[in-house]
Amino acid sequence: MSSKSNPLRFAVGLAALCAASGALAADLMQVYRDALSYDAQYAAARATAAAGRERLPQALAGLLPSVNATGSTYWNGSHYDYRPGGSSATQSYRNRYNTNSYGASLTQPLFRWQNWVQYDQAKLLVMQAEATFAQAGQELIVRVAQAYFDVLFASENLRAVQAEKTAIGQQLEQAKKNFEVGTATITDTYESQSRFDLARAKEIAAESELEVKRYALRALIGNEPGELNRLKDKAVVQPPQPASMEPWVEAAERDSFLVQAQQAAAEAAGRAVEVSRAGHYPTLDVVANYSANNSPGQFGIGEIDTRTRQLGLQLNIPIFQGGAVNSRTREA
Repeated sequence: MSSKSNPLRFAVGLAALCAASGALAADLMQVYRDALSYDAQYAAARATAAAGRERLPQALAGLLPSVNATGSTYWNGSHYDYRPGGSSATQSYRNRYNTNSYGASLTQPLFRWQNWVQYDQAKLLVMQAEATFAQAGQELIVRVAQAYFDVLFASENLRAVQAEKTAIGQQLEQAKKNFEVGTATITDTYESQSRFDLARAKEIAAESELEVKRYALRALIGNEPGELNRLKDKAVVQPPQPASMEPWVEAAERDSFLVQAQQAAAEAAGRAVEVSRAGHYPTLDVVANYSANNSPGQFGIGEIDTRTRQLGLQLNIPIFQGGAVNSRTREA
């Protein structure tokens, strides 16, 4: 199962676990899809994952050839004054000319151990980024489900409080009638009125709580959720299978995205040690150079064209770098 498909399947499983009706499951999935495209926290995780994927092509560039081109053109002006010995006459020479040059160089690494290790390290860092992104998807599912069922709970709580207020209101009306006919005291009426006022206060609190929960859901999906589908009247929640904790713990240790991200991070840190240690190793490159230069001859007479071609191997053997390599290795 790919990491990108896990959040969607997890959402379907969550809807089934809640023993919701088909309409509620579809409603929950729609809310989840809206949150995928709107939630700022998930959008930040998506952008972070996209940035993390760029580590692989960056590391691959260290194994591929690099080509550089240069070019220059200069305007030159020179002035010569010449006085022969024993003569007061001065001979002057002035030259104005352009010199043009261009060149290209190619370097193909043959052996740079740190570049190979960095390439392996980049693969692990991409794995970490993907696992972290998948974890963010599952966290979004939990936040959406929490916000969704918080709204349902607040809605049901408001209905219960309103039903209680209606019942207490009926008791208040009955108490007032009993007082009018003389079968009850004014104290009974005041007591019923107090209970009704308390029920009214509870209703206001429940309405405020429902509005807060609806706003929290709206902040996740970016629009008004509307009327949500309710749970079935006699919904039965099936217990998890298996019913013991140990298999779930083992599955989490083996398949958890958070664990996978940390394992990749630990392995990448080990590669970082090897990259630092590779500063002691020699490097070998294929080097090719081509250059061309055009300039006038002496005293501006004629032109001189120069072409240079080079192809060879370049070996670099680090001998002593002030202890920086050892320090970076210890740091890694």
